[in-house]
Amino acid sequence: VIKLLFMSFNSGATMVIEDQNGRQPAHLAAMRNHVNIIEYLYDIGVDLDCVDRHGKNPLHYAAQYGAMSCLVCLIERDCDITVGDHKGNVPLHYASMSNRLDCVRFLLKQGASIDFAQDEGKMATHMVLLCSLSDQAALTSCSWM
Repeated sequence: VIKLLFMSFNSGATMVIEDQNGRQPAHLAAMRNHVNIIEYLYDIGVDLDCVDRHGKNPLHYAAQYGAMSCLVCLIERDCDITVGDHKGNVPLHYASMSNRLDCVRFLLKQGASIDFAQDEGKMATHMVLLCSLSDQAALTSCSWM
């Protein structure tokens, strides 16, 4: 895939290719935890804070799908963990809604606010409880609960 991206870019193709939902290569790479593609896109100057039609950036997808390597890579490249989608959901909300406790912990260590409420007033703590995270031991081990 990287060779195909490299060949396309070197032949003058634009890297702002979108699917029907406005997702670009960085979104898809983050969903599938393809950190090597994220690194390549960054190296050739692609905006890693790009948003799809729902206002979601690659960090939202990495958090939602538990793509920890991409989450780390994107944050190391200064992607903003405080940017919300069209409903005000930040990456921490997506990690919480998807029961990605490792991503929740990592985002909190990176400074994500547990008290940030999205447009409906729900905070990440609410979302964890609403999604009925069954691992009680994991829940109680979080210092933010």
